[in-house]
Amino acid sequence: ARFLSIPMRGNGKPASSALPDELLMPPPDDLRDPASASPKHAEGGEVAPPPAAGEGEGEAQCRCKHPLTAVFYLLFKGLAMFMYLFSNWFLDNFVLVFVVCVLLLAFDFWTVKNVSGRILVGLRWWNEVREDGSSEWVYEAKEDTSGVDPYERRLFWYTLWGTPVMWFLLSFAALMKFNFQWLIITVVAMVMSGANLLGYYRCRQKNGGQGIGGFLAQQAAQSVTSSLTSSLTSSLFTSGAA
Repeated sequence: ARFLSIPMRGNGKPASSALPDELLMPPPDDLRDPASASPKHAEGGEVAPPPAAGEGEGEAQCRCKHPLTAVFYLLFKGLAMFMYLFSNWFLDNFVLVFVVCVLLLAFDFWTVKNVSGRILVGLRWWNEVREDGSSEWVYEAKEDTSGVDPYERRLFWYTLWGTPVMWFLLSFAALMKFNFQWLIITVVAMVMSGANLLGYYRCRQKNGGQGIGGFLAQQAAQSVTSSLTSSLTSSLFTSGAA
């Protein structure tokens, strides 16, 4: 073992000039206390400010370009189904439940028909009554759909297709239980949601779209392709590591 002899002054203190340079140099940054470490300097000699709390998290969490439209697109549907399924827990008046459900379904029909489709997928439809009494379906679509967000498009079409299916299942359950009063609500809901589904389906076909069936088939094909690609890549890496 080697011992370092440090010359001492007359007052008993070590002579700092006699210490080696390795003992006089400050410790590196990675050995210092994190609380007392000096901030890193950015290029140009300026101190780089620390990142703000939550900076960059909002873009990752919010994937919708139009979150308010998406919320109202789902809100009235959810409230109508909630009133239908759970209103007997706190209400005994069927007439009041019927009125509230029909109002919520009407709000949802108007919102989806006039606002949600135009903003989320760039489509719109309406029905005009001519002077002779005949009706005409009118379809409108954006020429440039590059601004349509793919996440919002999937949200719109999956929900638009799934809502009539849910009300159909609830109608079948009410019919099996012989609850014909509640069956009236489900039939009204199926008619309103089915009208929006039919309108947007025709609108997409009239404007060169592939329709809901083609859209769902394309999304399913993309999901299968991505899953097969990921499984093949993982198996290749596993075999290479072995």
